[in-house]
Amino acid sequence: MHWKPGCRQRSENKSYRHSNALRPTHETEYRMSNAEQSLKRINDKLQQVAQRYQSLQKENQQLTREIRVFKEREESREKKIIELELKIAAIKTATGRLDDSEKKEIDKRLNHYIREIDRCIALLSD
Repeated sequence: MHWKPGCRQRSENKSYRHSNALRPTHETEYRMSNAEQSLKRINDKLQQVAQRYQSLQKENQQLTREIRVFKEREESREKKIIELELKIAAIKTATGRLDDSEKKEIDKRLNHYIREIDRCIALLSD
């Protein structure tokens, strides 16, 4: 091979290319640094999302417990109201102070309770 001024020999050219390929350039370092920063941001966001998810799960469990307590209170109060209404009706019946609309209402309620009792008995016998 002949050497020309201003040109590198082939073996020299290979070693030049090879040494540059192993040495990171400023652009490569920037891309790596940028990629590392992006990866860190993604990881940080993922950690935040995981923490938020756990927080929301705990809050959801707490709210579910509160809902259950409120429903139990509501059911208890509804039962108490029904009991008191029945007592009022019994007192009015015993004293004979019922008008026709109240008598119909009592009959309606009694029929409703009898149907409920029948339904419960049917469920228990299945």
